[in-house]
Amino acid sequence: MHSTLTSHLNFDGNARQALEFYHAVFHGSLSLVTYREAGLAEQGVDSEAIIWGQLISDNGFRVMAFDVRKDMPWSQGDNAFYLVLESADQNQAQRHWYDLSVGAEVLQPALWHVERSLWGYMGDKCYWDTVEKS
Repeated sequence: MHSTLTSHLNFDGNARQALEFYHAVFHGSLSLVTYREAGLAEQGVDSEAIIWGQLISDNGFRVMAFDVRKDMPWSQGDNAFYLVLESADQNQAQRHWYDLSVGAEVLQPALWHVERSLWGYMGDKCYWDTVEKS
């Protein structure tokens, strides 16, 4: 099965500006979902903050980003990015999640998510987000 590893950048309120900048440079398909659109306005630093954003360019550049929830600490040096592992196979995504979680600090157990099938957060020196690609 084919898998990809995508950088996921975390921002403190300026994810939209960052993704729009990358879009202007690399072009391609830009997707932005606000906390309000996801029905989670109370969790965002404001309702129009980005809960999920992704840019996929025609030449293969990929980046994801979001504005951290207001209940999450944010420090440019502590949790400024995630790596996102995508898989076309749900079983493979679940195996990756299990294998990555051994010895890790699981911050959010893998659960069903509206934009993606399986997601969760774990961390040590960096955070991982494993998803099943739709």
